[in-house]
Amino acid sequence: MAYSATAYFQKLTDILLNIGVTDGRGNSIALDEGMDRAVKMILDVAERSGKVLLIGNGGSSAIVSHMQSDLGKGAGVQALVFNEAPLLTAFSNDIGYEYAFGFMTELFAKEGDLLLSISSSGQSPNILRAVNQAVDSG
Repeated sequence: MAYSATAYFQKLTDILLNIGVTDGRGNSIALDEGMDRAVKMILDVAERSGKVLLIGNGGSSAIVSHMQSDLGKGAGVQALVFNEAPLLTAFSNDIGYEYAFGFMTELFAKEGDLLLSISSSGQSPNILRAVNQAVDSG
């Protein structure tokens, strides 16, 4: 079955407009409200001279790498990604992939930094461990 460019962009638009966003307690919130909150958190971290730590698996790792560039170059915000192959494979080899992001979060984060995680399923054990580590560390 052949798809047209118009059909592709319509499908992409439908997907983007139906992105699920949740608050810190897992409650669904509107996309615009979620984006407003995210921007405010990032700007608050930058104002305190903190940094944004970014994690994601697979395609989400490409998204967070791009976000690191945009945050640094475009907004002047300090940002780190944990998906550089040598770093990620070293930690994964030594402690296991499911623990790598959590360990790196513990190692690099300071109180008041922001962990931004992207997960298509919202159920990735390594992402959830890092989020819990960040919450526990403040």
